[in-house]
Amino acid sequence: MATLPTISLRAPVGGETYNVGQRIVPKWSTNRLPTGVDSSTTAYVELSIWRQDLQEWIVRNKGTHNDGALSGGVLLPSDYPERSDYKLRARVIRIGSAGPVLPDRGVQIEDISEVFSINGGPIVEDIIEDPPAPQKAGSVPTGVNGNNEVLISILSAPSGQTLATQHQLQDEPVTFSVNAAEPLITGVIQTPLEPSIQFQIKGVSDDDWMGPGGPSEPNRWFGDGGIGQAGNPEAGIEGLRMRLRKCPGATIEYRVYSIDLGWQDWVKDGEPAGYIGLNRYISAFQARTEGAPQDFEISYRGMFNRLYGGDTWSEWVISPTIIGLPDSTRFGEQLDSEGNITTAGQPARLEAISFDLVRLTEALATEEEDE
Repeated sequence: MATLPTISLRAPVGGETYNVGQRIVPKWSTNRLPTGVDSSTTAYVELSIWRQDLQEWIVRNKGTHNDGALSGGVLLPSDYPERSDYKLRARVIRIGSAGPVLPDRGVQIEDISEVFSINGGPIVEDIIEDPPAPQKAGSVPTGVNGNNEVLISILSAPSGQTLATQHQLQDEPVTFSVNAAEPLITGVIQTPLEPSIQFQIKGVSDDDWMGPGGPSEPNRWFGDGGIGQAGNPEAGIEGLRMRLRKCPGATIEYRVYSIDLGWQDWVKDGEPAGYIGLNRYISAFQARTEGAPQDFEISYRGMFNRLYGGDTWSEWVISPTIIGLPDSTRFGEQLDSEGNITTAGQPARLEAISFDLVRLTEALATEEEDE
């Protein structure tokens, strides 16, 4: 498997004791990230301190060159409370001064120290949050199970009173009435839910995630059978995110293989997959579901520059089939008699992708008719 970009803190590592007014000199090392002080090409490292009393990261340096250390150090202000649960975080925020902000694109390349102490500041008691307020009498929590049944739990209400409400389930209105004297009422949705799949893509050269309206409308998602194509197909697609709609209790998981970086960990339910902002296009893809409605499964196909005939669609496949080229093989590679590479090849590049949520019995029946 390819080595992924990483950053590792060398100092502090945890267990140190500092005083307010002192400067911590963070040190780190990186792997597969550009280094040096050339602003146009180097990686930029942000340094933050965890304030347990505030429950948040406080940025102390917005971005320094990836040269292994912040020689000027990070100042510990005099108002930092005397505590032993501080941490320091180093994370890569962009590649090159004009590069996109990586955390905003879903790319997290970071390392966090173990806890260290700061002395000399004020002694402040921990903030204890108020417990959540109890639900009001008469409130009606609702839910829908996989059999399209509405579950209504009545906490308290006058005996015999009838409450009516409308439950909104992923844009599907469900109207029902219940008798508050009963602790649990089960009703059946009159119109069965029709599960569907939605997805967005992010092209290497595109400014934002996009659906059918392009990058100018990043809140729109492709639906069943939609075609997501990079704004510049020759640059390829670097990010995907997917979600199921009207599928109570179901989860969709997916992962991508990015060129030079390998398989990313599985993500799910709308989370971004791919190394956004690193200019590494996708060369393979895989998806799977858990808890999907009976007999439903994801189907997908892709268009790659050098697969399936080149710039043509692959056949539709059913999850969890892998499409693309998830290994180091490169097209056009030529070897001599001893197996040495004499001509370098090129990797496969995902240029377009399409998804559908299909009922397996119908799909199999169609295949049998075609035969």
